[in-house]
Amino acid sequence: MIVKTKMKRFNWIGLESITFAVRPAFMALFSFLVINQDGAKLWGDFVYYLIGVELIIMLTSWGQKQFLMRNFSVSPNEINRSWNGAFQIRLLLVITLLLSVFFWPILESEKPMLLLWITFQFLISLGDALLPYLRKYKILLSSELFAALSGLTVYVVWRPNDIEGLMWILVLSSAIKAVFTLSVIIKEIKIIPFSLKIIKGFALPALPFFFLSFIGLIQNKADLYIVSFQMNESDLALYSIVLSFLILMQGVSAVMLRPFEKNIYRLRPSELSILKKKYLILGSMLSIIGATCVFYIVKLIYGFELNIEALPMLILYLLPFFFYLIEAHILLKFNLVYTMIGFAFLGAIAGSVTTWLLIPLYGIEGALLGGILSRLIVALFVVLRYRKLPKTSNSFQVT
Repeated sequence: MIVKTKMKRFNWIGLESITFAVRPAFMALFSFLVINQDGAKLWGDFVYYLIGVELIIMLTSWGQKQFLMRNFSVSPNEINRSWNGAFQIRLLLVITLLLSVFFWPILESEKPMLLLWITFQFLISLGDALLPYLRKYKILLSSELFAALSGLTVYVVWRPNDIEGLMWILVLSSAIKAVFTLSVIIKEIKIIPFSLKIIKGFALPALPFFFLSFIGLIQNKADLYIVSFQMNESDLALYSIVLSFLILMQGVSAVMLRPFEKNIYRLRPSELSILKKKYLILGSMLSIIGATCVFYIVKLIYGFELNIEALPMLILYLLPFFFYLIEAHILLKFNLVYTMIGFAFLGAIAGSVTTWLLIPLYGIEGALLGGILSRLIVALFVVLRYRKLPKTSNSFQVT
């Protein structure tokens, strides 16, 4: 029975790891084809749109992924009601933002693609918590593969050489994934009529998770946003590619924990300690191997110049996540969301200031140093706060 359970977990880890890797792999190959055909400047220009859509989807998320994963785990009988609460408040938000984009007096030629892109991304995000919780990994993997292959095929055949063409590729890819996501939601969820009571029941409890997600995004990508202001399009293209690979690597840290998320809130301190040791060993290996791969992929395949000093920086960029991710889950168990928000905010501020000051002096390496500092600060404060939690031999105790 134990062996069977372990095999299931390894299967889940494998499927979700592959699923998680497909989209960054698609974007990496997509960016390579664009840069190879039309140069780094076009991709650098396109990165601004990628950043904008990502921020809009984050604003409409209202912290639903983290909040719903916790709610699904704690109250599995309330999945339908919890999901509907998230959906109703988020639908109001996305309609508001879509109208804002529609009436925005610039980007007239790109508006149809932007509106479709945002809409499909919103539909995809409705399954961010539900599909992993239900362990619909095969459907997730199928949607990512089909969307990636379709997008790349259309690009190779069509060969667009402008922003609008690139946007249409991602609109097509997003539409395919949205169809897969909705096919699961229709089967698993019964839509509840709009209710202020349901919306209020979700909006306020999920608000801290929204702040945490939003500040976490800023903390993770503040260096990219500052690079977009301080450096030219070619350097922005380089850094966006480096960062996308690094985020892929650090995302694997979350994927490795995903099969345990349902039970991680229930583990005893001794069991968590064992899990933590294994997690750190795997994380250290992944950081060294992953950073080395990123370094040589960017140099040898993309043809960008990176100094050898960047390699240890890439390793340090990845390592902190493996030191604090488990502890962060436990802090959330104790509803210390605002504590986590404070840590992420401190990291974001310190990293942003450092990045802003160092980019003029060291370029790409300066941006990496700012990102490293941000992550080290969060890791340090999370681990220190975790160690202050009162514990017994059997469980954590809330004071």
